[in-house]
Amino acid sequence: MAIAPRETFSPLVSSVGSTISHAVLSRVVSRHQNERLSYDALDRKSNSLARGLVKLGVNKGDRVAVSLGNNIEHAIDDQVPLNPAFSSTQVVAALSHLDASHLIISTETNLPRKKPRRNEALLRDIIPGIESGQTESELVPSLKEVVVVDNSSGRVSTSAWKAVQHYQQVLEDGGSGAALLGRNLCPDDVVNIQFTSGTTSMPKAACLTHMSILNNGKSIGDRMMLTPLDIVCCPPPLFQDRILTHSSCFGCILGYMATATHGSSIVFPAEAFDAVATLRAVQEEKCTALYGVPTMFVDELELLQDGVVSSEGFQYLRTGIAAGSSIPAELMRRLHRTLNLTELSRPSPLLKTPS
Repeated sequence: MAIAPRETFSPLVSSVGSTISHAVLSRVVSRHQNERLSYDALDRKSNSLARGLVKLGVNKGDRVAVSLGNNIEHAIDDQVPLNPAFSSTQVVAALSHLDASHLIISTETNLPRKKPRRNEALLRDIIPGIESGQTESELVPSLKEVVVVDNSSGRVSTSAWKAVQHYQQVLEDGGSGAALLGRNLCPDDVVNIQFTSGTTSMPKAACLTHMSILNNGKSIGDRMMLTPLDIVCCPPPLFQDRILTHSSCFGCILGYMATATHGSSIVFPAEAFDAVATLRAVQEEKCTALYGVPTMFVDELELLQDGVVSSEGFQYLRTGIAAGSSIPAELMRRLHRTLNLTELSRPSPLLKTPS
């Protein structure tokens, strides 16, 4: 599938979603939430959220920070992704640096091999008047509203949080999903801001335009020869991780944008990396592509070697991306032999730069 050389994301999703096959097939799958969206449904939900955020005071050019794991809510809105593992100090620093007007955050943070972290204390640090209805934040004066996504399965009660908005209500306030008109979007407008890893200096906010993320997504999709028949399993996070230095561009651009520009499907096995959930997703969804960094692949291969997960059901795999750090030759051979990843791509770090 080809896209226009100069395009914005909204009409791309709308055009893909308008075709009969993409309107009915599950193209964005969040297995841990048991949710499946066609591109048409994704387009309508994105429009509803946009309208709901406009009612909360979001204007063109405002920065909406998103602190979520790999879930449907993050797939719908990925404007300024933050690492949900950030402490309150780090969140305040990021929001202040951006002059963020709005924050979308989950009630719990899920990370690999750790118990869920409740975000109550973090929110109280940012907005001390969370229970009194006072949204004003001395630490982040630019902050106007906080929207919470309840992913705690009842473990965190938000009934006393009078100063926050609830994601589902914002979505419902946005209406049926008609597109916002008259926004005068341009391919060169900044649509996504990602913090660099901070491995060589203080993290910097990299501004990505519609054109740059679509161009990068299309380029890697072309390299992988993705088609509407492909199903990409994407365990890397949609936010920027200080350890997985490719991760935000990995999950968001090389994953999400690559599939969107080619009409392929994308599967999120879990909110945070889980090797068992990833292998099960590949088997049960009949994935044709698998993304990961070396440590992820090592964990998955060890589970297969130890018999924790059956070695059957990987015959549909053909391609994927291995990034984050160099891939030892023996690991590549094992991925070819065990997971059938014979067309695995190793992208250049330059894919992280705006095109």
